[in-house]
Amino acid sequence: ITQLIKKFKPDHGALELLLFNNNAKTAMQVGEARGVVILALQQAKLPISQFTPPQVKSSITGNGRADKRQVQENVQRLCGLEELPRPDDAAYAIAVAICCYESLKTAKMMEG
Repeated sequence: ITQLIKKFKPDHGALELLLFNNNAKTAMQVGEARGVVILALQQAKLPISQFTPPQVKSSITGNGRADKRQVQENVQRLCGLEELPRPDDAAYAIAVAICCYESLKTAKMMEG
């Protein structure tokens, strides 16, 4: 993560707030990975925004309950991609970035 931050020099970090109901093992693994990402972003002194799955889906599709395929199709359209982004996790990561961009743009507009 640190190497990617150094290479691409982002000015903001974005993460999905994950909600787990049943699978404690998966929650622990994802929590650990999120911790590593958050630490790297903080060490790089980057601001971090976090969004719930419905926020991301609504930002991309207009529907907070959209399925993976709808997210992929809208990411494809919004990014002008010739093919559907795959795997769906990659499309979702792009969706989180787009959601963050839109959120920051709206906040900036609200400031004047």
